[in-house]
Amino acid sequence: MTNHTETHQLQTNLTLQTPHKSPLTIHALTITLTKQNETIISTNLTFQIPTEIYQIIDTQSLFNLKPELRETLTAGLFKTESNIEITAILKPDFLPHLTSQITNLPTYIKNLNQQQPNHPLLSTENWLALQVKQEEIGYRTFWDYLPPSTITADNIDGEKLNHALINFCQDSTLINLETIGNQTIADAIGEIIQGFEEWIDTTLDNISGEAIGEAIESIAKTWWQLADANPPPKENLTQIFPKILEFFTSDDWDFRKIQGATILEMAFIGKNAQFTCHAETLEEKSQFVFYSICPIAVPKPKLRALAE
Repeated sequence: MTNHTETHQLQTNLTLQTPHKSPLTIHALTITLTKQNETIISTNLTFQIPTEIYQIIDTQSLFNLKPELRETLTAGLFKTESNIEITAILKPDFLPHLTSQITNLPTYIKNLNQQQPNHPLLSTENWLALQVKQEEIGYRTFWDYLPPSTITADNIDGEKLNHALINFCQDSTLINLETIGNQTIADAIGEIIQGFEEWIDTTLDNISGEAIGEAIESIAKTWWQLADANPPPKENLTQIFPKILEFFTSDDWDFRKIQGATILEMAFIGKNAQFTCHAETLEEKSQFVFYSICPIAVPKPKLRALAE
């Protein structure tokens, strides 16, 4: 059977509801339908947001952006002055809401935003973020590896799930197996298992405990096979970075490693703002640097005073 994909322009602001019952405004760019014999099998929404809105999404794991189920950033860090683009896929259980609206989808979405603000299609929890990017900077999530039909309200396709897990594990840089020890690997595996288990438990009420157990066992088995197949070579271990990893792991920091660099990125929520923090090692100088970035833009008249 042949799939047919069509993309509709939206170019409108949408107000979505979050689990915290607070509205989240995004700028919707496009909505893409994939159909098979005139039946919708997947729906993707692509939208833009400023970095301050992304920080809210990141902190609250909106659009199912759980830290354990996403890769690390590639090509650097997000820039505060540019918008971030997210592509998310609608959970399969909500596709029937669109079946009767195929011919007039953009208008339907815009009308929902105005007339039915609490509609399930306007809930962040009913969308799974696939990719997050800003120009060449970005990352993929586990959901981007998962065929839409793998997980439904009452079933998990174990074969498709395992295949997606293997591909995600092989591509993911959540764990840099060349620079960390077995205990850190074990901790990371535990976080991934817990994150996926919590997502299934809170999202899919009709799946049996046996099916969930098999899915979790598959995750654990896949990660351990990957870890066993990639023992960290001693000659590649740096002197400082493994200790930094060990410290932030034992101190329960939620961090991501920047690909291709000995840098950890994490967030700290202060009294007035959330700061993006970086822990970096300069191995050739035997130095460790920790710095934070204030998300508040400094007005031009205040720049001189700040510099002083």
